[in-house]
Amino acid sequence: MDPTSTIFSFLSLLLFGSTISFNRVFPLEGCRFPAIFNFVASISDTGGYAAAFIQPKSPNGDTFFGMPAGIFVMDDSSLTSLLSLDLPFLSSYLNSLAINCSHGANFATASSTIRLPTADVVPYGHASLFYLPLQYLQFAQFKNRSQIIRRHGGIYASLLPMEETFSKALYTFDIGQTDLTQSLFFSMTIVQILPTISNIVNHFTNIIKVSSN
Repeated sequence: MDPTSTIFSFLSLLLFGSTISFNRVFPLEGCRFPAIFNFVASISDTGGYAAAFIQPKSPNGDTFFGMPAGIFVMDDSSLTSLLSLDLPFLSSYLNSLAINCSHGANFATASSTIRLPTADVVPYGHASLFYLPLQYLQFAQFKNRSQIIRRHGGIYASLLPMEETFSKALYTFDIGQTDLTQSLFFSMTIVQILPTISNIVNHFTNIIKVSSN
C-alpha cells in the first residue's frame, strides 16, 4: 500500500473517533453506566490542562458555561455527550477544587500523547507531560486510594466511587493525534512517520489491556 494512503487512513480513523465524541449519546434502557473514566487529549479535557498549566481563554467554554471554565473544547459538545448519559459533569483528576468523583474522573489533558512526548512540553512546547501511561498510573493510584478513603469514612467518602463501580464503569479513550502532529513539527516526512504508527498502536493497546484487568 502507498505510504501516503496508509497514513491518511490512520489519520481518518483518528478524526472519525474525534467526530464520534461530538455526537450526542443516548444510553439504551437497562444499559446505564454508574461512572465514566476518561483517558483522552484535547477533545474532552474538563480542566486537567488548566489545572496543571494554562487556563484556556474564550471562546473555550463559552457555549456551555458562558465563560472560560478550564475546558479546551470550543463548542462544548463532548460535555453535552456526557450529560446525555445522565451523569453529572465529569471532574478532572488534576483539579483539586470542588470536585466530585463518585460518578467517575477525567484523566485527560489537552495535547497529551500515547507515547512519551519527544517534542518540547507545555508551557514551552506543544505536548503535555501527561501522556497515556501516566494517565493510567494516575487512574491506578486513584482506584486504590479512593477505596482507602472510603473505608476511613468522613466527608470525602461520598465524593469517591464505590469499589464495584470500577467494574461497571464506561472507559473512554481518544488519543493519538498529537503523536503524529509532533512528528510533523519535526518536519518528518510521511515515509519517516509511517513506521512509527505500529509502535503508537502497540503502546495504545497495551494500556487498553492493562486497564481492562
